[in-house]
Amino acid sequence: MNAEELFKGPRRILVIDDNPRIHEDIRKIINSTNPDGLAEDAEFVLGAQTGRHTGLNFELIIDSAYQGQEGVALVQKSITEGRPYLMAFVDMRMPPGGDGLETIQKIWAICPALQIVICTAFSDRPWHEINTKLGTSSNLLILKKPFDNMEVLQLVQTLTCKWIVTKIAEWRMGEMEIMVEERTYQMVKANEELKAESEQRTEAQLAWLHAEERFQAAFQSSPSALAILKADSLEHTDVNGSYLDLLGYGRQQIIGRTPAQLNLADAASGLAMALNELQAGRPVHNLEIEIRRSNGEKRQASISIAPMTISSQSYFLFALEDTTQIRQMEAELHQFQKIESIGQLAGGVAHDFNNILTAITLQLSLLEQNPNLDTASLESVSELQQNADRAAKLTRQLLVFSRRPVPQTKMVDLCHIVEEALKMLSRLMGPTVKIEFENQAETSTMIKADPVMVEQVLMNLVLNGRDAMSSEGMLNITLRKLKLDGDAVRHHPQARSGDFLRLSVADTGEGMDEATLKRIFEPFFTTKPEGKGTGLGLPTVYRIVKQHHGWIQVESQRGHGSAFHVYFPVPHSLSEAGEGLPLAPVATLGKAMVAPARIMP
Repeated sequence: MNAEELFKGPRRILVIDDNPRIHEDIRKIINSTNPDGLAEDAEFVLGAQTGRHTGLNFELIIDSAYQGQEGVALVQKSITEGRPYLMAFVDMRMPPGGDGLETIQKIWAICPALQIVICTAFSDRPWHEINTKLGTSSNLLILKKPFDNMEVLQLVQTLTCKWIVTKIAEWRMGEMEIMVEERTYQMVKANEELKAESEQRTEAQLAWLHAEERFQAAFQSSPSALAILKADSLEHTDVNGSYLDLLGYGRQQIIGRTPAQLNLADAASGLAMALNELQAGRPVHNLEIEIRRSNGEKRQASISIAPMTISSQSYFLFALEDTTQIRQMEAELHQFQKIESIGQLAGGVAHDFNNILTAITLQLSLLEQNPNLDTASLESVSELQQNADRAAKLTRQLLVFSRRPVPQTKMVDLCHIVEEALKMLSRLMGPTVKIEFENQAETSTMIKADPVMVEQVLMNLVLNGRDAMSSEGMLNITLRKLKLDGDAVRHHPQARSGDFLRLSVADTGEGMDEATLKRIFEPFFTTKPEGKGTGLGLPTVYRIVKQHHGWIQVESQRGHGSAFHVYFPVPHSLSEAGEGLPLAPVATLGKAMVAPARIMP
């Protein structure tokens, strides 16, 4: 429908008033008057020819409703039938229980564009109250009773024309949007054709640029540590963020320098082997090497090197993967599997050996009671009995090590366990070794654990520290609450983020070298003289801590003593704690508060 057809159609208005006389008056006013000049004004505004079917210059259909609900129903029906009302006269008060403002609200909910004239003979509903209830709208006017005929005709003429003009504007706006879309489509199409022609002319250059951009995006965002080195001088020309993080350097410290200048690896390391392979024309894939970070820390890494050409120049693409944690986890797994298999073997051997030992012990007891034995024979029997007792003790240790009892966990106070255990352990230290205990947690030290097993962990570590000190020394036991995250868990494969209680046992003994450190948790491995140790103490500690979802970290250096750090997870809820007291905030690693030291005699 074009603008002229929309203008020439009949204009429908609705009168909603409980007084029939109002309906008659409005009809008489509209049908009895033909004001001069309105048709010309309409033609000027709308650009359309109009007819003269009523007292006005257009065909008019007037419907009546005597209550608000009836009026709302007629508006709904007109919308459904596609014959909407252009305007409505609505009485302000329509008893019983009727209200013009509520009626208008319901009408606008159905037809927001409907032009409405409020008819009222009272002034007790101020304009700000009407605005508050209906909101500000350009589709609302107020007409005071009694009506002025000319005012009614002007309202009908103006508001119906306004409704039509609005619809024409919407229609023309739609046409304009269609035209804009068509023009835009034509422009886009023309631009695409132009772009396609341009791409065809510069296809080789653009392809190279796009490939370089894609390579740079992948290079910089790759989680692998990547670097580009000149093939002739091995100088770094570009590196990504992962490469900088792995080596601990800034970009300016690396660019223009070679791996040798950075002391990235020893001359005899796998890196030199990898470069030799490249010079021989052989590719390098996942070669295991050892690299050195900026702070001197050594890390295990897997390196792959591929030759590449950029702008006719030869380069090497280095790809490094930090495998330190993977190797540590593999070693941990191998250690655990070794403990498992040796434990099963030890359990079987200990069980059978215990049966044999029982028979030997019984026979020795019978011999010892024989009155016919001379003194030398009795001494031999006594010595054999002592050796049998030592063998029985070893057998019991083997059985404990191999059985893997299930922890009987409950909420326990780790500080209390340490204090109670030290009352007994302090008597085993001798006069030259003192024990110092510091509780640095300051807050709750509750954990979920088997108290017997935890006490065994402490006892084994304390006795191990005592045996590491040949003469006088100090055994320091500390308890700290830590929140681990980020760098704190990076260098240990079993470490994880969260809240933990750390039980540390440090001695001032001889310490251990790196080779010994790698074997301390192996079953039956011991540095003690023959007959002084079974090599089962630390493996038992390792197994118990693993069963409690914790881990052990060891620090030692030859001549500077050793420190064993055992991490126990801290419960995170009151239901886990079981004590009804909230856990206090914990300190972060390196910032724990230190309680006064307690020296155990």
